[in-house]
Amino acid sequence: SHVFTSRTGACAAFLANYDQQATATVTFRNRHYNLPPWSISILPDCTNVVFNTAK
Repeated sequence: SHVFTSRTGACAAFLANYDQQATATVTFRNRHYNLPPWSISILPDCTNVVFNTAK
């Protein structure tokens, strides 16, 4: 994952699955996310996925 935070506490994260065939289940900030194969999920608030490159 790549996480970006500001001094005000705003947060954005990018979760990546580089496996070309298998879905990955990851835990990020105590929440579970299913990442499709070969994809990146964008979480502009570090909580909710608003875009995934495989969908």
